[in-house]
Amino acid sequence: MRMLKNWVLLLLLALTLFINNNAVAQTAPAADETVMVEANSSTANVEMADQLRRDGKIYIVVGCVLVVLAGVLFYLVSIDRKVGRLEKQFRN
Repeated sequence: MRMLKNWVLLLLLALTLFINNNAVAQTAPAADETVMVEANSSTANVEMADQLRRDGKIYIVVGCVLVVLAGVLFYLVSIDRKVGRLEKQFRN
């Protein structure tokens, strides 16, 4: 179980690094470009997300992401149990 906690902490650290990296990875606009910052994210125009919402397919995307994450979590738990069993056998 201790190993699983380490993996979860490592995963959370990686996610926070990826989220922060997204903001840093954007290039600076050219001097002649106008930069428009929207204060309210609900007014942002994201055509793909709007289309998926209109068609009702956004729930399929969310469902697929949840299934993949659940599978990864199940795999990590099963590997942790197997390693724990092997550690017990090794000690004896």
